[in-house]
Amino acid sequence: MNPHEQPAADAGATRSDSVATAGLGPVPALIGSTRFIALLGVGAVLLIAMYLFALATGLAGMIVWQTSWDIVRGALDVASLKVEFLKIVTLLLEAVAFSIIGIGLYSLFIACSSGRCPFRQGCRWIR
Repeated sequence: MNPHEQPAADAGATRSDSVATAGLGPVPALIGSTRFIALLGVGAVLLIAMYLFALATGLAGMIVWQTSWDIVRGALDVASLKVEFLKIVTLLLEAVAFSIIGIGLYSLFIACSSGRCPFRQGCRWIR
């Protein structure tokens, strides 16, 4: 069996779930469509992550340029250079954390609800 295919038992469970919610009217469909509100938060978190990646890259370029001029002038301060590099590493770690949170929120609220769940078992625990 292909690992991306769902077993026949999952298909039966999905069919019974849709039959069970069919008699409730438009309320389940309305509640199900509100999951896209989380898309605003996901977009904001991923935007922050991209901004932090760009900021850290720009700062790294500036520090390398500044350090090269300090080496030419003979005024290199190693202690302050270490501190600046640690600040850049901190920014990159924050960017990675924000991107992981954004991808996790997307896969939790959007991908699992629309049937494109990245997990092998599916997202039956959400329902």
